[in-house]
Amino acid sequence: MRCNYIFVYLLMLFSWTSHAIVMSPSIVEFNVQKNNSAQIVVTNNTTNKLPLEASLLELSFKQDGSFTPQPVNDLDLLVFPPAAILKPGASQVFRIQWVSTSTPLQSRSYFVRFSQPPLESSDQSGIALQVHYNALLHIYANNNRASVVLKVEKDGIATLVNRGNKYTYSSLLAFSQHDQIIQSTVGTLFIPPNTSIKAPSVVNLPAGEYDGYER
Repeated sequence: MRCNYIFVYLLMLFSWTSHAIVMSPSIVEFNVQKNNSAQIVVTNNTTNKLPLEASLLELSFKQDGSFTPQPVNDLDLLVFPPAAILKPGASQVFRIQWVSTSTPLQSRSYFVRFSQPPLESSDQSGIALQVHYNALLHIYANNNRASVVLKVEKDGIATLVNRGNKYTYSSLLAFSQHDQIIQSTVGTLFIPPNTSIKAPSVVNLPAGEYDGYER
């Protein structure tokens, strides 16, 4: 799954489950050296009690920006309470806490997953259905920095290369040349650290490299 479809994936998920729970916020960012915790408020939007289990999945990014959610194997980051039962209309605050004494070498991205226990099918298939709700979490440290270059080929094919150790968004960048043209063409893309992701073709720009600086 490509990183720039994270938000589309979340939007589709929220649309499908909008009558079950409401998560606020659905995208969380924090600096572990300034505010080493964040919270997500989950509201039960149904007329029934809703049991939820909270867990973390780290997004493992490949060079092309695609990613795979992986179970978290360390205890650097915790979410609590690990489980809760929400009455109809009730809300629960889930806290995400960075507990490690060290700082991350590069920014990290996670799904904060809220799962309902498996529900047995009402037919005779015996299939159990489990529903998951994902919020998106990004963490970083003071010394994590993005270092982005837009590479444009002669045929207009464009690639955003992040050689830094922090994620960023293309809309947060100011480019060394032709900034307005680049922004209007590229739009808003999520760029993980140490990745090269495809961008919309920029046919009206000379071939070359355009440095991007965070505003």
